[in-house]
Amino acid sequence: MLLLICDICQEELSIDKFLFQSSCGHGFCTTCTDATKSRETCPLCRKPKLKNVPPHRVYLTPSTSRIEDHATSLTNSLSILDSGSTPKQFRKVSSKLRTIANSKALGNSDIAVQLLASAKNMEERLQYIPHQLQLERDEKVALQRKVDLWHARIQMVESQERQIKCLKATIRESNQNVARLQSEINKLTVCADGLRKEQEKLQKVSDQQKKTIAEKEVRLSDLQLQVEDREKKNRLLKQKLKAVSKSTRPPADGNESLFIDSSNTGH
Repeated sequence: MLLLICDICQEELSIDKFLFQSSCGHGFCTTCTDATKSRETCPLCRKPKLKNVPPHRVYLTPSTSRIEDHATSLTNSLSILDSGSTPKQFRKVSSKLRTIANSKALGNSDIAVQLLASAKNMEERLQYIPHQLQLERDEKVALQRKVDLWHARIQMVESQERQIKCLKATIRESNQNVARLQSEINKLTVCADGLRKEQEKLQKVSDQQKKTIAEKEVRLSDLQLQVEDREKKNRLLKQKLKAVSKSTRPPADGNESLFIDSSNTGH
């Protein structure tokens, strides 16, 4: 059975457990293929995947197993390890690299030297991974704090914007009310002007009537004086007539000039 090593998980599996990309030819186990299917590029060479062409199986008839190919596959897997990979993945790859490099089949070949150098480099990188992860965590926390701060500020700004909208609506309503009140004031002003003019006319009529009444009062006063004078004269005349009517005998001297003819008295 032909066994292959997945460059992602470093598991040694039979070839029927692998699926290969049509764009570049790289293959990974079915588990890693499913885990990376959302990526638009190959995890190993970063070449864009073909759209609408799913990974496929390949069927080979191997002759012999070559440890050099095994070592080369492990070396290529180093390119996909980054800060997102777990320390377990790093240690697993490093351990396999040392195992293959120290095998008798490789001896002191260039591949063995390369594998040992890669293992050493990986172990050195492993020492910095916890520190790098902590730095990334701290940076994430700091960024989250900034995000929370900006989120609070955004909420405050949104609240202020809502208040501004409410104030603008209130101002518009107030302006409309002011316009209505101004219209009413204008109408009342016109009405007041009309009333004032009417009052002035009525005042003139009233003044004229007062003047007429005063003139009539003067005339009535004059007439009253005339009536009183006439009544006074009538009383005097009546007194004279009464005094004359009481005289029953003519005067002793027989002077006819003092005789009053009764026919002139109206009796």
